[in-house]
Amino acid sequence: MIYALFGIFFVAMCLLAFLSAKTWHWLNITALCLVGLLSMFALVLVANYLDWQKRWRTAYERNLKELEQERARGVALKYGDPMKDVQEEPTLVELMGRFNRLVYQRGRVWRRCSRMKIQNNQVQLQVLPDNAAEEGGHGIEQGVTLYAFLEQIPFQGAQPPGGAAGPNAAQGNAPSFLLPGAYVGEFVVRATDAKTVTLEPAMPLDAYQQRHVQAGATWVLYEVMPIDDHYVFATSDEGPGGVVEYVEPNDDASQPVFGKMDGNMLRQLFAAAFQANFPGVPAGNTVEQLASLYEKDGQPQADPEAIDPDNLWFKVKFNNKDRNGNPLKPLNVEVSANPSISDDRRAFDTSGRAIDPRLAGTRQAVLKPGRFGVFRKGFEDRDENGREIIDDDLDDWIEKGICDVVAPIFVRKLTNYRDGFHLIAQERQRIEESIRQTVANTAQWQEAKRNCDTQIAYRSDEKMKLDGEGLEEGQIGELPGFRRDVAAADKLLQELAQQKTSLLEDLSRLYRANAALREQLAAVHRYLREQIDRKTEAAVTLK
Repeated sequence: MIYALFGIFFVAMCLLAFLSAKTWHWLNITALCLVGLLSMFALVLVANYLDWQKRWRTAYERNLKELEQERARGVALKYGDPMKDVQEEPTLVELMGRFNRLVYQRGRVWRRCSRMKIQNNQVQLQVLPDNAAEEGGHGIEQGVTLYAFLEQIPFQGAQPPGGAAGPNAAQGNAPSFLLPGAYVGEFVVRATDAKTVTLEPAMPLDAYQQRHVQAGATWVLYEVMPIDDHYVFATSDEGPGGVVEYVEPNDDASQPVFGKMDGNMLRQLFAAAFQANFPGVPAGNTVEQLASLYEKDGQPQADPEAIDPDNLWFKVKFNNKDRNGNPLKPLNVEVSANPSISDDRRAFDTSGRAIDPRLAGTRQAVLKPGRFGVFRKGFEDRDENGREIIDDDLDDWIEKGICDVVAPIFVRKLTNYRDGFHLIAQERQRIEESIRQTVANTAQWQEAKRNCDTQIAYRSDEKMKLDGEGLEEGQIGELPGFRRDVAAADKLLQELAQQKTSLLEDLSRLYRANAALREQLAAVHRYLREQIDRKTEAAVTLK
């Protein structure tokens, strides 16, 4: 169309120049031709500009509309759809919170560390391979505490429980991941360079741990002791890689609130972990007890009376109306708690309460009617007068008709592995000290027994000599000779006793005779005195 207009304009310009040739100067005609050509060129430029502007304006409006849509989609991805009460997919803020909590709780991890040498109670590990770049390094600083495990348990599959897929998962190779097996111990970094670290045990290692240090398996180092979690062994057919991060409670009484637990996988992993830590030791019922405990975690229970109160929780549904038919408003409750004094880097305790002061504090949560939740059942509290205390716990909610129980749930108590290993080490040291004391006492008792045996042998030899055992014919032992001498002495003693009796009788007779003589002498003495006295008196009278 534009080319037809250009043709008409060109023919008209030529006709005008031909008709004006008789009256115009040739310069005027030339100027007219130039103006006409320039006008056509300008018309082409303006048309192209308008067409370009139209296309770009259309693209701008389309991109602006798409930008608004993407912004709205970005806000929905980040914060969720404001038109939906329950989000179908986790929001970016929620995922970032999960990721930050995971990183904070887990800390840094260094896998596939090779043992280089052991010297003076220190272990040198190669953290980075020889062909790795030295710019960034491994980031381990001197003086930090690390928790070491051996990478021993092959996980058959593309996705380990609670972790990322292995390096060979895309190719479908199995096993694709080595799980930590034996616990080597808690170590302090004494020296470090770009690719290696030198570790020293923070506490004495037992015989099993010393054996693990000598093993040829690779090490995995944790900056923070791995924490226990309800979802770590959960499996799902819906989540990416089968990993369960959260299960939204619903009205299904048979719903596992922490995801499905694969009992066979649990038993295989626990059996492998037991053999890795205690090689050659029979597992007995330990593996089955642990596996059943983890397998029941989050599962509905038919008989709540058979569950330990510490493990009994309830899934409830919040009602729209109370017992009297009155509409219920959203329930505002306080979550978290005051922080406890702890140097542990765990974010939450076994009851789900915040430990870190940055996470703790009084926060409000809104429990809307029609929603579901899992809570630990409270206890009926009474004051000193026996009156019930309304402390706004689950019992009071159920009594008021705020919520109804959907199903009782078994919830496994979480384990603090770091404190557990410390308690085991302290108990081991106590037992070893008791063993050392027992060995020392046993050595003393054995020495006393040897001395006693020596005395018994000496006294037995003396007894043999006394009894005369093993003597030549005609010889007599000391004891028979002593008995013979005793018999002779007894006989002599009897003879002496008889002689003594006889002498006593003779002495008695002599004493009686002496007494009679003494009486006779006394009588003679009296008689003589009387005679002398008479003669003396008579003589005096004659004078």
